Amino acid sequence: MKNDLENPFADYGRIVSGERFIGRQADLQAIENRTIRPSAPGNLAIVGDSSVGKSSLVWQAVMEPKDRLLKNKQVPLWINLATYDTRSHFFLSLVTECFDELEELGWLTEPIVNTKDRALQDKLSWPNVIRANLIDQDGESWISELEKRRPNLKPIFQRCREAQQKEEKAFGSRASHNLLDFTYPQDLFDILFAEWNVFGSIFKKDKNYWSQRSQLLAKVRNPLAHNRDQSLYEHDLQIAEGYCKEILAVLNG
Repeated sequence: MKNDLENPFADYGRIVSGERFIGRQADLQAIENRTIRPSAPGNLAIVGDSSVGKSSLVWQAVMEPKDRLLKNKQVPLWINLATYDTRSHFFLSLVTECFDELEELGWLTEPIVNTKDRALQDKLSWPNVIRANLIDQDGESWISELEKRRPNLKPIFQRCREAQQKEEKAFGSRASHNLLDFTYPQDLFDILFAEWNVFGSIFKKDKNYWSQRSQLLAKVRNPLAHNRDQSLYEHDLQIAEGYCKEILAVLNG
């Protein structure tokens, strides 16, 4: 008699999909309720030991129903975080993966193309401008020199070091080694204002002009970062977007 039985553990360590994925309906429903169904979808972290089926669960919940999601104008993407060395590399890949998928679907619009071009051109340009100019002034040890010269900036870099250490524990060698990757927009403004003798010629207008812009950008940053943009007034968002474009124009000028 021919034995057609398959080893259910043959795919151990790899993503299991289709008919080989069995059960876990409650978990699938929880993922859909959190990330797909809401009018404002949220984030969801799935935590577990190695090879217990985390990736298979996500694939079954998000990628298997891709055709159904596309009909609702929802675009699922599968990106392996383990392949990225830095957050900037991940960001760039996220932008290009989204763009390529939309292009293949024929869903590109002029605003999407323009946004992609700005993102790829301007990613990390602000921190890079700060870093490059302070390296020119103080050398590779510019952070230590800046902390000596501007003690009021020490808390910013200390907070960045703590965030960097947490990322190193989580991602090991893939964690970013650039402290400016862990700053908030207001932190960058504080560094700019402290070294205005260096950056004033780049930003042209006086500190008071840019201080007003930094206050609004700091105000909208947290709600946007935590998916609470509904708590912001529409005109604040529009003004903040205009300020961001203004900063990018200055840096690219």
